[in-house]
Amino acid sequence: MGTMHGKEHQVAPSFADELGAHVVAPAGIDTDQFGTFTGEVTRTLAPLAAATAKARLAIQVTGVPYGLASEASYDTWFGMLAMHEEILMFVDDILGIQAVEGINTLGAPGPPRPVDVADKAVGAAKSFGFPRQGAAVKASVDDRVPVFGKGITDTGTLVEVVGAALAAADDNRAWVEPDLRAHHNPSRRDVLIALARRLARRVATPCPECGCPGYGKVALRDGLPCRVCACPTTLIAADVHGARRARIAASLRATGPPHSRAFPHNAIRRRSSVSWRHVDWRSQTT
Repeated sequence: MGTMHGKEHQVAPSFADELGAHVVAPAGIDTDQFGTFTGEVTRTLAPLAAATAKARLAIQVTGVPYGLASEASYDTWFGMLAMHEEILMFVDDILGIQAVEGINTLGAPGPPRPVDVADKAVGAAKSFGFPRQGAAVKASVDDRVPVFGKGITDTGTLVEVVGAALAAADDNRAWVEPDLRAHHNPSRRDVLIALARRLARRVATPCPECGCPGYGKVALRDGLPCRVCACPTTLIAADVHGARRARIAASLRATGPPHSRAFPHNAIRRRSSVSWRHVDWRSQTT
């Protein structure tokens, strides 16, 4: 698995149960080259491309023809609700297939908190679940925002690092924020466990038409009819199921019973799973 942050521990049990597979992370692999949450390295790839790059890096390093990797983005939906998107990808170079599952969930550990004295650091960090949720510390220095520490899980280290950041800061402020990497982010680990279960079951499911593993949802079809006029709306009418190697989708599965047609006042609502953008400071990689 292409990770340097312990995500194999969340993924391995489901892949062992469903496929009898042994998931490991190669020692010394550098997935930070594709971007970091704290901004030392900017993510230049889209989430799916970044996950693919990590999985292929694991294949290259280990010489095993199978790779796994995940990619996370944190953002807000319409500027109000915190959102966490996680993608988990499986690559099989023997069959030439990829299987992907993703989850959008409400919630995030919390926003960055500014502090102007070191004694306020612990209170700021506790607002997002410290010490179980790890902390990172940044400050503005000479028009840059360097990271003074991350993966911080004890109060003494937090106070010390914030003190150093305040001493160097241009504006006498330090920022205490959650470390969003999986090994310091318990809520993300829970998401990875659930996502690994879904992906393992998908990889274990063959396409009923071509026998290729990885059968599952490959697309969405809009057009749920309006209950009043029967005109198609922008709401989801069906999930399109298939396998990545199949020439056509093997089936359609409606997302609701026939009576669940859209009301007119719902017709302009679009699915939230694809409508929010990855644009703020948290939309990096791990």
